[in-house]
Amino acid sequence: MFTVKSILWACLLPVLATPQYQFGPDSKRRPDVPKGTVSEYSWNSSKIYPGTTRKYFVYVPAQYDGSKPACLMVFQDGSGYVNESGSFRVPIVFDNLIAQNQMPVTIGVFVDPGVLPALSPESQQNRYNRSYEYDALGDRYARFLLDEIVPEVSKNYKLSKEPNDRAIGGSSSGGIAAFTVAWNHAESFHRVLSFIGSFADLRGGDIYPALIRKTEPKPLRVFLQDGTNDLNLFAGSWYLSNQSMYSALQYAGYESTFVVGTEGHNGKHGGAILPDALRWLWKGYPAAVSKPSSSGVDRHFVAEILDPSSDWQLASSDIPQPQDFTIIESKQDISFQPRYGGKRLVLQRERSAADALQSAAGAVFSPDHSLLHVRDGVSRFVWSYQIQPDGSLTNAEPFYRLEIPDNPQPRTAPVGMSVDIEGYLYVPTELGIQVCDQPGRVVAIINNPESGFVSTLAFGGPDLQSLYATAGDKVYSRHLRRKGTQPSQAVKPPQPRL
Repeated sequence: MFTVKSILWACLLPVLATPQYQFGPDSKRRPDVPKGTVSEYSWNSSKIYPGTTRKYFVYVPAQYDGSKPACLMVFQDGSGYVNESGSFRVPIVFDNLIAQNQMPVTIGVFVDPGVLPALSPESQQNRYNRSYEYDALGDRYARFLLDEIVPEVSKNYKLSKEPNDRAIGGSSSGGIAAFTVAWNHAESFHRVLSFIGSFADLRGGDIYPALIRKTEPKPLRVFLQDGTNDLNLFAGSWYLSNQSMYSALQYAGYESTFVVGTEGHNGKHGGAILPDALRWLWKGYPAAVSKPSSSGVDRHFVAEILDPSSDWQLASSDIPQPQDFTIIESKQDISFQPRYGGKRLVLQRERSAADALQSAAGAVFSPDHSLLHVRDGVSRFVWSYQIQPDGSLTNAEPFYRLEIPDNPQPRTAPVGMSVDIEGYLYVPTELGIQVCDQPGRVVAIINNPESGFVSTLAFGGPDLQSLYATAGDKVYSRHLRRKGTQPSQAVKPPQPRL
């Protein structure tokens, strides 16, 4: 039977059960711990974000003496992290953990988002760059850090260039920015710290869980934190988005953890656990953060395609004969002439170009030579055409939907694609070599060689299981679990798995 007292307790229990996040001893000043210094600077000459102005801060631990390079950790929204009375108190935590040898001697760089000052402040508003810089998925912000801020700090301090010695972190949009920098430049950062990360659709960040599942893994260690009462608004649910991120990271085999609290979109929980988060991020140092292994992990198509014992290696300057075409475009048609010989294929341009191939940037036969797949140079699609006996191309569909980078416009440079005997299509892109299954879906993304964007692909080697790629003036090869086709030989692929 319910009483007034029992009802009162029922109402109070959720409140009493809510954790009260308090600062622990490692977030408080200790008189016996050497204190580092924090210096404030301004950056008003950015070429990547022209016209912007911002503050940044540099923390230098007392243990740094310049005799050897220090580790580096970058924080977005820098002003909020150097405030010793704020939610995070990073300089205090750094001092304590470094003194306890629970993290290495680390120089912290705390960068505020840029602001474009109005020309007439009395009547005009500034342009605030925070979302543009932090929520975007391209590598513009990473280049800003790596090409401008870090070199500027390096003028006064020795910073390690080893990615294992570098971490990056932030909260909210600063959290997704930290992940984006490391995701796009794993050769520069191996450790990621994200509190209440905005992995929602503010600027397309909700795509990350799918990209993580599809993409060949990178050597990253990722710490995630969020609260069950975080934002739920037009861009999505922050808590669900962080759950999806963690699920994808676990699926792909990444060393990752997800600490869940009950707070909303604030730094109360993250600030309280910052010392433990940093311990986890730097655990085992100087042991390197390793690239995830597919051993024991269902990596789906990535595991089916990649040979775990093989990575990109420099090959000879000669690439095996690719399925290459001479492409000639006119107002009336687009013709494709196989370079190795064969019938000229002709695509008649449609009168209405609203739903048609705009510009041919590469072409390849299907394994059985019944279809011609053509990369559109101005969209995300690869079109598929049926080849008629007279060489005409019909029954067009924008069949293959590629993942595209967060750049103003897609790359329009010609690319050389390839296919394997299973009917899978391999397409060079800025995000990596995207592998599409027969139904037209991107199921795997192979990381590009270190030289960057790949222009031509071809299968070769005695077993046709080596994928050759030209990147710049270099040729690379990589052994796969899939077998390619000879350009002049038609092979009927199996029925696809739908």
